[in-house]
Amino acid sequence: MKIIRVLSAYIRFIFHKLYYLKSLRGSWIGLMFWNAKILIESNGDLKLGKKIILSDYSELKAIGSLVIGSKVFVNKYSRIISLDNIQIGSNVLIAQFVTILDHDHNRIMHHGNMIFENYNTGPVYIGDNVLIGDKVTILKGSHIGNNVVIGANCVINGLIPSNSIVSFKKDSQIILKNKIEDAKI
Repeated sequence: MKIIRVLSAYIRFIFHKLYYLKSLRGSWIGLMFWNAKILIESNGDLKLGKKIILSDYSELKAIGSLVIGSKVFVNKYSRIISLDNIQIGSNVLIAQFVTILDHDHNRIMHHGNMIFENYNTGPVYIGDNVLIGDKVTILKGSHIGNNVVIGANCVINGLIPSNSIVSFKKDSQIILKNKIEDAKI
């Protein structure tokens, strides 16, 4: 049964490669499990490295440029949506319910009503050897270095230097350790 599931995931990946032939570039080696989605808009560009795994109900959406390195695992219900530019390095583990966005809404008040017009965008960069915990949200303009661990439920907005651990304490204070060996969480 497990072999059939993996074979089915590989066939779904190949189908998407053929369907988005001009917009989806990169390796032909990857797995795309049940209800995982790849959506590429007309101006979008998606480049995938080798050994990408998209778990059940995960979503990749490229309206802008989305580049994902090799050996990246996107777990259940996680979504990566690019309107501008998102780059994810190699050996990255993205846990469940993670959201990575390079945009937010541009909203204005007009006669007491909130109106959404267009989007504000900023590139997102995630380095190599990064672990992103459950329910993390990474916002536009974020830059995450290499060898970083981001604990569950964090909201990332800005620069996270290489060799760091980011998490929350009980009092919602951010802990940022520059050396992984020194961190005690």
